[in-house]
Amino acid sequence: MMDSLFPPSATAAILGAGLLATVMAADEPGDLPGGTAFLRDLSYVASGHERQRLDLAYFTEGDPRPLLLWIHGGAYMGGDKAENHAIWGDLMRRGYAVATINYRLSGDAKWPAQIEDCKAAIRFLRAHAGEHRIAPDRIAVWGSSAGGHLAALVGASGGAKEFDVGEYLDQSSAVSCAVDLFGPADFETMPQFRRPDSPEARLWGRPTSEALEMARSASPIRYLSSATPPILILHGDADEVVSLEQSRQFHAAMRKAGAPGELVILPGVGHSHVEVWMRKRDDILGFFQRHLRMDAAVRP
Repeated sequence: MMDSLFPPSATAAILGAGLLATVMAADEPGDLPGGTAFLRDLSYVASGHERQRLDLAYFTEGDPRPLLLWIHGGAYMGGDKAENHAIWGDLMRRGYAVATINYRLSGDAKWPAQIEDCKAAIRFLRAHAGEHRIAPDRIAVWGSSAGGHLAALVGASGGAKEFDVGEYLDQSSAVSCAVDLFGPADFETMPQFRRPDSPEARLWGRPTSEALEMARSASPIRYLSSATPPILILHGDADEVVSLEQSRQFHAAMRKAGAPGELVILPGVGHSHVEVWMRKRDDILGFFQRHLRMDAAVRP
């Protein structure tokens, strides 16, 4: 992945951890187990934008498998679905089908295009679950930074329909669980991001202070209820890009709403999904195992 798409400023760095994750990036996933297939650049919207594509690896034999869908970061201005290809072999040996998506960036389309794309990809995968041996009732989303925000919003808004547009509307875009790595949860409480040149301003098409209704619609914290699926939040206390307070507020709101969720705070960790994965890999995998009802027969 490129780490030079933006100048080295606080504004450019905002939500850009995905662009720095060269450790986890690979053009094509390697070390996939036998009996699997890899598909690149599947269009999840017919005749759609070039960014509306996903990569998928699945098992060609046996029972349907739970699916882990990664959403990349990059300040809504950059990033690529290949950023976590390097860990696909590990995930698949644990019995998961895996996918990762690109979505339209703020230079391509304004909000809510980004969440509409995430939900369109889920509906597409659910509609084609049979041919790819995916268990349609066991889909999880995860992501970091901007992707963490989108994953949290997918999870929290499963019962809402306003972001479901386009094809496969007979399919649900709800998920079984979500993992949010240091994503924003409430844009109204992020005053440092109200600058007219901020990534959020580019996302809305105007400063956040002039787009409060749009910012509220994008905030996962607004959709929580007792019906929300489990959400795991991981956030370093040395994050200088997205404040840890965002995740603390999100977790407190979950508890108030009766929504199941966990918050893991990582001492000394900054805005890096590579470091979070390296330190808390077992916690993340354990969360997926519990909430996707993994059969011991397909785990190592």
